[in-house]
Amino acid sequence: MKISYYTKLSGTSFRQDAVAELSKVKGTALLRVVPEPENEYDKYAVKVEAMLRDGWTQVGYIQRGKNETIFNRLMEGLDVNISLSAITGEDKETLGVNVAIEWEDD
Repeated sequence: MKISYYTKLSGTSFRQDAVAELSKVKGTALLRVVPEPENEYDKYAVKVEAMLRDGWTQVGYIQRGKNETIFNRLMEGLDVNISLSAITGEDKETLGVNVAIEWEDD
């Protein structure tokens, strides 16, 4: 069974330069999820990186409460697909990032 949902990334306000660059390539954006077990604030932290002009650059985190299953799958070497859904707030002071998450659940 396929699991899929949309979510907003957290922590994007601290990475506005990267999010602004991501907004310029949004149609061809390449994203990946990376577990961050050493994170001192969340033991299930999963950062989201985008391939930008300087290489893989962090643009945010999967929200707490939505990250534990993703974290565990990644730590087990299982696939989790992520794609850019939308850049929000282009008419405001702070940009946000919405993504689509998907994986095959056995």
